[in-house]
Amino acid sequence: MYLTKIAAVLSLFGALGVGLATVYVADSRQEVAAVTSPEEITATLETQTPLTTESLRGEWIGYWGNTYEGCTLTITDVDGKVFHGYLKTKEAKIAFVGTLEPETRKLFLQETKVVEFGGQYSEWSLGKNSAVISADGLTMTGTGSDKWGPYRLEVSREK
Repeated sequence: MYLTKIAAVLSLFGALGVGLATVYVADSRQEVAAVTSPEEITATLETQTPLTTESLRGEWIGYWGNTYEGCTLTITDVDGKVFHGYLKTKEAKIAFVGTLEPETRKLFLQETKVVEFGGQYSEWSLGKNSAVISADGLTMTGTGSDKWGPYRLEVSREK
């Protein structure tokens, strides 16, 4: 019977020790604040400048052709999705007609006529070109092809 009483007392002290240890551990922790979710989550994406054929009008400066020669591309006339202008390099001035797909920001340029020609070239091959306008509307990059093969183009302008 003494053993039972001793076991009961030891159990009581054991339970009391566990309870005190739990209170001690719980008191030593820092309080955690509840996490709340934001009402609206926003992401910053590169915004695209709206693109119209009229917004292409003006002078674009860069590089064009098989030799990636310096050039000026000038868009002078606009009629709906169609535009006209000139590609001018150090040696030549070439008329072109183009079309724009505003939704995809793609444009197509067909060189139509040699207006001026001279210098180191003995001939000019009229090319077909496609390009994409950057999100900010300031750079046109693409490729072209003429009888001498494919080439790159990149022209841009200031805001």
